[in-house]
Amino acid sequence: MTGYPAPLARVIEQLSRLPGIGEKTAGRLAFHLLKDRKESVLALAGSMEKLKREMGLCPRCFGLSEIPAGSEEVAPCRVCRDPERDDATICVVEEPSDLMALERSGEYRGLYHVLHGAIFPLNGVGPDALKIEELMARVRDVPPAEVIVATNATRAGDATALYLAKMLKPLGIRITRIARGLPLGGEIEYTDAGTLGEALEGRRALEFPSRTPVTIKEVPCVKPGCPPIETAIMVFLEAEPPRFYKIQKTINEVNFDSVYNLIENPLPCC
Repeated sequence: MTGYPAPLARVIEQLSRLPGIGEKTAGRLAFHLLKDRKESVLALAGSMEKLKREMGLCPRCFGLSEIPAGSEEVAPCRVCRDPERDDATICVVEEPSDLMALERSGEYRGLYHVLHGAIFPLNGVGPDALKIEELMARVRDVPPAEVIVATNATRAGDATALYLAKMLKPLGIRITRIARGLPLGGEIEYTDAGTLGEALEGRRALEFPSRTPVTIKEVPCVKPGCPPIETAIMVFLEAEPPRFYKIQKTINEVNFDSVYNLIENPLPCC
């Protein structure tokens, strides 16, 4: 690399190998490291060394996991060790970064399986290059109720999803794929045609949330000091203790909408 002293050229060459970093960006980073304090640069170098020495792939899901101190074997990852996770569901993703993105959502409480790529024959990536055989062995050993295919919305991701469906279908396991469509907060006017098409194809029925069934009964108020002329209704909700609410009408005039309104906007008895 012409124009740079040999030590600096070596750093620029190594940094430019990282994805998304060209020679100019690598040069700026190298000069920044050169100007930074020696302790900070050595701490960065030490962290990068430990990254390869102390991190590995979980032996069960092939996500990222730590190598315990004094051991050469990778321990099961945090998700696989968690007894609260739902082991009846396995979510299949392409990369460990996808697993972490789903975890950040906080919406999924099952297990994972990381393929480490997607089927892309043009680049020479076939099923044998991925962790598909490991997935098959896993579901044969302990069959889950559902496998969620969360591959990317790309041609390679689609090909991988279809291949997994073909392999898993004979095992009688429910196979689903994550939905596609408008992002949260997205506006139709600025959404591309492909995404809109997927959103229309994946539409579902619009339903109102179901309400908890209730039973109502007119009773005298049981609170101490309540005037005897007051009337209350006792509302029985499933799996909850009875609740008392003051009403301004007789029991025959009470309908379920008014009961739900009381529950959501309570008027305490007395």
